[in-house]
Amino acid sequence: MQPKVVYGNAAVEGVNHWGWFMGHFITPEDDPRSTEMLEVKWAVHKAGESRTDWAVNNQAATLSIFIH
Repeated sequence: MQPKVVYGNAAVEGVNHWGWFMGHFITPEDDPRSTEMLEVKWAVHKAGESRTDWAVNNQAATLSIFIH
């Protein structure tokens, strides 16, 4: 596969995957964003918003970056 540069808007790219724009579920498989190694999601949260239904995965690590 030839190296590619992919650019765009994370919110737009992830709209059909609940915000996820990089990971195993991206098709076609030759898209550089299609990978088993990493999953990346973009989300916008309202001030004061909290969640009680976070998913639990004992085989994954999570990094959250908050931009104000």
